[in-house]
Amino acid sequence: MSRAAAAPGLAVLLLAAATLAACGASYEPAGGGGREEPRPLASLYDLMIAIADLSFPLLGAQGLVADVTVAIDPASLGASGAFDAAVTVQGVTVGGVPRGFRAASPLAAHGMASGGDWALDSFGPIEIGSDAGGWTSVMLSVTGILSPDGRTIAGAAVATSSGETGTFHGVKQRRYLVAATDFGVVGTVSVITVRYNTQFGVRRDLEAVSGDPVARVRDGSVFIVNRFFFDNIQTLDPEASFRATLQFSTGNGSNPHDVAVSDDGRLFITRYEPPYNDLLIVSRTGAFEGFVDLSAWADNRSGTPRPDGLARAGHLLFVGMQNIDDAFQDYGAGRVAVVDTRTSEVASVIVMEGRNPFGPPAIHPRTGRQYWAAAGVFQGRLPGELSGGIEVIDPESLASLGLLVDDDDLGGNVSSVALSETPAGVAGFCIVTLPGGVNALRRFHADTGAVAPGTLHSATAFLTEVVADGDGYLLVPEHDPSRPRLLVFDAATGTLAGSLPLSLPPFSAAILTRTVRGAP
Repeated sequence: MSRAAAAPGLAVLLLAAATLAACGASYEPAGGGGREEPRPLASLYDLMIAIADLSFPLLGAQGLVADVTVAIDPASLGASGAFDAAVTVQGVTVGGVPRGFRAASPLAAHGMASGGDWALDSFGPIEIGSDAGGWTSVMLSVTGILSPDGRTIAGAAVATSSGETGTFHGVKQRRYLVAATDFGVVGTVSVITVRYNTQFGVRRDLEAVSGDPVARVRDGSVFIVNRFFFDNIQTLDPEASFRATLQFSTGNGSNPHDVAVSDDGRLFITRYEPPYNDLLIVSRTGAFEGFVDLSAWADNRSGTPRPDGLARAGHLLFVGMQNIDDAFQDYGAGRVAVVDTRTSEVASVIVMEGRNPFGPPAIHPRTGRQYWAAAGVFQGRLPGELSGGIEVIDPESLASLGLLVDDDDLGGNVSSVALSETPAGVAGFCIVTLPGGVNALRRFHADTGAVAPGTLHSATAFLTEVVADGDGYLLVPEHDPSRPRLLVFDAATGTLAGSLPLSLPPFSAAILTRTVRGAP
């Protein structure tokens, strides 16, 4: 099947991809608002509101259940806890029967989040009924308690239009951005939603990206790092269906690999290829502000640091350096440069026990320690070599704590690590390339390094990474051209929670979910 035939609307994006094909391209999307900063991600909560005594004489029934999504504007959340919100009605039932409804989409609303207290003032109107039988107008409000982890809200509901009372239960909506590609010229991004923890939805092919895309969410903003041959960064607007608001070049042939945002809003971007060998610094709109040269800390024969994944801890930025020569023949010890984002200077360099730090690290949710995938040498130009594993770096002492898990114990090269809170403690997960080219998702103990027997999933298809969503799910893009899909696993049980088909094979996933934080 051709890419154009893979999904409705995908062919339309091929034309946009032509812009991306030029190395180092910068542009302002037509009608996209010019070189504006991306709008931040909203916090979304799905609410099920039930008012059993609310009567609808025109329908000859009583008992309302309204399913709504509340999007909280992060820019509006002030020190008092007051916020602005947009409410979208997803569906209503009266007397247990789905009913027609009319409402603005979205409805404007205002609320308050203070400590554990959460409230949404009266919103509406929501008209329920039909043209033939007539419409009944309803206004609603809710007041409840936000759980300590910010995942759920529960409390009382009021039909402010008539006074009846009821209850409501809310669950934070999870959202994931998936960048997909067949490694040609064009890729696309899709958004996965999870309502009420179990209801999966897919909005496919929302925007064209390059054929080598990496999805990143940093400081509430959404980026696509367009890597080899494309050499640019796209910023996507969550309030415009994740269309690109800006694309800027990182330099022809630079092959950017990751992006981070400092406290003052500047972007730090790893440039993997020589002669760059550095950390590019630009404004949020892509204006050049400088760079941090990393070549002095490479000791392979061509002096190429190969900067790759990034992780922030306060004002310090940790830069994984693969330390591989320009011909990919000489692999030095992996290194992590620690850059002070206040001064844009290298404050320290950590020499790793393993080789080839691959991608960004996972962060331990309790200790803040960084778990790096040290991939060693994949089978290719050189024979495969197990010279890594999962290495832990302490961001406070700026030191490696060594290999927590040796790749010999995992049986292959480690390319990605994720950590997730579970009822039994913090669990670790990794992608391992086994002999014969089989890729596997394996589990390990995040504190002891003990490797669990067996695999949670294995495939001959490329498992590109494992990403924890922070709410108990794991995302694994399965890059299979014949069956492109994002796999979602329950971290606590290791079972498959969802298998989401996509138009193109998925390559990279990022977490769009945001938790509301009120006034203290």
